[in-house]
Amino acid sequence: MAASPRTAPSAAFFCPVPFLVDKTYLTQLHRQIVGSSFMKPLADAILQTLDVWKLLASDARAQHVAVGARGEDLAKAMSEWIATGETGAVASQPSSIISFPLLIITGLCQWCSFLELSGQSHEEAIGALGAGGIQGYCGGILNAIAVASSGDSLEFGRRAANMYRTAFLLGVFMSEGEVGPPEGVPDMLIVRLKYPGQDLELMEQFPGIYASATTNPVTICFAGKKSELAPLKEYVAANKMFSIQTYPTGTGHDPRNANYLDGMLAIVAENDMFHLPATDALRVPVQSNVDGELLQLMETPADLARDVLGNVLCGRCEWYKVVGKVAARLRQQEDDDDDDKDDKTKYHSLPLLGGYDCVPAEPFNQASVKIAKIDVALTLREVAQVRAELASYSGDDAVAVVGAACRLPGASNLDELWDLLQSGTSRCEELRPDRVPLSASHRASLDYKFANGRKWFGNFVEGVDQFDNELFGISHSEAAWMDPQQRILLELAYEALDSYGHLGHRSYSRQAAQDVGCFVGGTLIEYNEHTSTHAATAYSAIGTMQAFQCGRRLLPFKKGQMLAIHAPLETVRAIIRAVDEHDDDDNDDNSLGLEMACHNSASSHVVVGTAQQIERSEAIIAQQFKPVRCQKVDVTHGFHSRFVDDILPGLQKLDDSLDFQKPRMRLELCLPARHEGEQQQQQQQQPQKGHIGRHARDPVFFEDAIARLTQDLGPSVWLEAGTDSPIIPMAKRVVPDAAAHSFHPFNFKAARQPETVLCQTTVALWRSGVDTTYWPLIEASDIEPLRLPAYRFSRKSFWTDHVDHAAHLKTQLDQAVLQQTKPSQQQQHQQVPPSAASKLVSISSPGSSRFHVNVSSGRFQQLVRGHAVCDQPMCPASMYMECVGAAIHISSSTDNHLFPGPAGGGALRFESVAFNHPLTLSNHLQVSVILDLDVDNHNDTGGGRSWTFAVESTGGNPSGRSLIHARGRVAVVPSPNMQHIKALIGHRSTQLRTNPQAESKCRYERRRTVE
Repeated sequence: MAASPRTAPSAAFFCPVPFLVDKTYLTQLHRQIVGSSFMKPLADAILQTLDVWKLLASDARAQHVAVGARGEDLAKAMSEWIATGETGAVASQPSSIISFPLLIITGLCQWCSFLELSGQSHEEAIGALGAGGIQGYCGGILNAIAVASSGDSLEFGRRAANMYRTAFLLGVFMSEGEVGPPEGVPDMLIVRLKYPGQDLELMEQFPGIYASATTNPVTICFAGKKSELAPLKEYVAANKMFSIQTYPTGTGHDPRNANYLDGMLAIVAENDMFHLPATDALRVPVQSNVDGELLQLMETPADLARDVLGNVLCGRCEWYKVVGKVAARLRQQEDDDDDDKDDKTKYHSLPLLGGYDCVPAEPFNQASVKIAKIDVALTLREVAQVRAELASYSGDDAVAVVGAACRLPGASNLDELWDLLQSGTSRCEELRPDRVPLSASHRASLDYKFANGRKWFGNFVEGVDQFDNELFGISHSEAAWMDPQQRILLELAYEALDSYGHLGHRSYSRQAAQDVGCFVGGTLIEYNEHTSTHAATAYSAIGTMQAFQCGRRLLPFKKGQMLAIHAPLETVRAIIRAVDEHDDDDNDDNSLGLEMACHNSASSHVVVGTAQQIERSEAIIAQQFKPVRCQKVDVTHGFHSRFVDDILPGLQKLDDSLDFQKPRMRLELCLPARHEGEQQQQQQQQPQKGHIGRHARDPVFFEDAIARLTQDLGPSVWLEAGTDSPIIPMAKRVVPDAAAHSFHPFNFKAARQPETVLCQTTVALWRSGVDTTYWPLIEASDIEPLRLPAYRFSRKSFWTDHVDHAAHLKTQLDQAVLQQTKPSQQQQHQQVPPSAASKLVSISSPGSSRFHVNVSSGRFQQLVRGHAVCDQPMCPASMYMECVGAAIHISSSTDNHLFPGPAGGGALRFESVAFNHPLTLSNHLQVSVILDLDVDNHNDTGGGRSWTFAVESTGGNPSGRSLIHARGRVAVVPSPNMQHIKALIGHRSTQLRTNPQAESKCRYERRRTVE
């Protein structure tokens, strides 16, 4: 698969190889070259290395280097290496006759490996490259030209062969001085200068040395003879300058080689094996190491050869200029691209081939271009290491990952994660104020620059406050105190189990020796800071401690058990009656007994019930029905029974959203055989509305469905649509004449050789006259598997806000100072008459709609103190209603209306009640009830009067404004008759009082009702 435009490399760089190629790496190169068909021209060129040497040895223009038996032996060693794999004298050979061609071979092979790792062809990689093109450091320029001038892999192989022979030619010309006194051997040192321009001073100070390459203005590679470079090494050490000793590539870039350049170029021009491609063959930008200009600007192949080969032999590699021009073109490309102009997160990926990072970041930073380097050599070593580990792995402790789920910034599932990785999008963003209110913190108030003088970034998971608490049986209060990691963990565990199929037909079995482990890794996040700013509750510890993560209960669903009974229907019914009678004798709290789930055959049925009922059934069958065989069915839930009633409303919604199409082949539903007729036959072969819910709840009439098929079709071929299930034996027991039918199951588990099951079944189908194709013989298709969507959670928001107590206290102090400068608001309210001091509610003035609540009365104090939340007395809802009722009583008495109650035959009905702020105990509060009569709005139940009410207080708000605690509507309605309701639910209350588990059941049902 080709890289997307977003992830395609913008430029590729062939860098130096910082090591001598050893035996191990030579073996890898040999395997890669010999094993690749399009690399055959390169292999042939290496085999002909000795012929190239003889050509140079016979040419007078190369007599100063192509002499002696040493060069001929090295050429033979290269040929023997590619022919037999024998490394011999090639391994770790410092001579440029070997090391320089191997540098080219290493770069070419790494390019092939890069294509393999990225899943691209050569054409796709070249076509996807950006404006940066392909560049080569020193001898890497030959690799860049070979890649850039090749339209496909076959042409690349031919170009690689020419570049190898050219590299061998350069290696021979750069080998002068390798044989002789040690002080005359070439040497090389990379030095980090103290300031730009110091390289000229050093070359003047130490005669004989020269600068072979400029990586950046202060990183220079110096070369020369050992005797010439030794004083420089001493100077560098004495001045504590950073330096790297690297192996030399002969006398490359030595200005003294200029005397041999014309002769070497003449040899190149006279022999086709050394020819470089024409400049118009370069498909992507390639730049000169002389001045950084494009090689495409060269007019003739001779100009190209002089620029490229002359720079390697006797010129200085101005690499910093090359990188600077690449950065400038990438910057220009971004400016010209209207689509990406505003994309501040765009990164340019730069593959580095060779092994040494020689690409400086300064030019890209100066051009405001963001880059991401890819060290191909390092990646290949890591891949090789992993492959070696996998090859040596015995597999005794192998772990099979059968289900997976994830929740990451920008990815709520695995599909979104792959899309995120493929697009290369960064999810790093500026700090969200709703997640971390940094500017409102106390520290930000102390230092303005801390929050406003800099930018803060983070990666945020979406919807961390959302959670489906009902699915996991967790209350609202507990869910709000749970660390989001715990909430996400529960949902991910559910999704992972669902992706494996554990929640469906598969189930965990300890008896089957299934080793299943649950390993959770977590860390404390800022939510611990949120909960610690509030008073501790019963859920504080279990909601934030890591020890409780693994112990979370995942599936609090009602589960039944199923029992297969091999007996006629009348015998099964007798067993059910016996179990029900046993339940009645034991005064079982289960109101329903066993239910019929499946009618598999005349002598095989399945019943469903609770675990206790199934155990009693097995005991009764063993005692009273000894000829009957039975066994528990390995299922996760009690299907086709009352145990699925809770999910029927959801199934109904799903059913309403679907339209069943007419089946293209016969579809026989497992429905009972009633009266025959065209409409009944259509219903048995065409799903009707509500079928999903009925299928889950009603019994399965498998025997009737098979009987209809055999009656209509006669002898048939039966093929299992699945593997290792009992469906084929079940069908075989139902058909009247099994010998007349052909049955084909897929039993992989019981087979000695599972890989032959599919083949044997295909042959058996052929013998039965079915024309089918063996699966492995079908050609590969581009059709991708469809991943079914995960379970859709019904989430609600649960979040405990962080309270910055220091900032909150500062705000309160500021408000208190402001309050002192304002007149007291209590003086503006009418004083309560002394006669009303002991009453709970009294009218403020005759005819007024405002009523005063005496918070100092014993009634108010007793009720409020008896209702405390976190040791803080809070006014209960009943207190609000009592005050409103008392106010209505006073208002009705003054208006000569009878107050509703038993005597008047009326009652109060509260509607649309909203509680805005809690009302606490405080003698400084002035609490009032305000009633507004609805003149034109009589309630529709009895024509009585109605009011809009509000309970407000003053004196507790620093701003002096009144605070609304509760508001709503109250109306007079006829007294309800509770006798009918008591007759309906009275027995249920009796059951709850006698049930030992009533507390937990009531709490769960109440939570489900409220939520």
